[in-house]
Amino acid sequence: MGLWGQAMVRVKQFYRALTAKIEPADRDFLQKYLGEQERALFYQMDPIDQRHCLDVAQHAYRIATARGLGPKRATLVKAALLHDIGKIRGETTLLTRVAYVLRRRSIERRSGAKTRILSGHAERGAHMAETFGIDPEIVELIRDHHKQPTSKLAALLHEADSMF
Repeated sequence: MGLWGQAMVRVKQFYRALTAKIEPADRDFLQKYLGEQERALFYQMDPIDQRHCLDVAQHAYRIATARGLGPKRATLVKAALLHDIGKIRGETTLLTRVAYVLRRRSIERRSGAKTRILSGHAERGAHMAETFGIDPEIVELIRDHHKQPTSKLAALLHEADSMF
């Protein structure tokens, strides 16, 4: 994706963050893929993160369906819905996130280094998921969602997450 495409993705992300809300159809989607405890965990996230995870999960569902993923589609969708639960601690505001993205891009351009100011959320989220007894495959997808994908499901989650 070129610079213009990346900029448009970021503008859309910012707009979605400002207007984040959960619709009745979203609640139905959550009901279908998450158990009661998992929904309780999901609803602890900020509305911005809830909306992001829903967008990622719905896109992951479409990708998985188009590629004939079969029974693993539910695993992918659940991982997408929960992939940012490590952000529950409220460490970031919308402005902090914008600054993070801008700073990261600047540093990457100058040094080639990939900084991960918010990367701790993946490990925290995996730990939380593990504590809640969530399937180990989903725990690993949460833990590794900012790493280079090493499986088909991880690659699909990464692809969907990069769109939102």
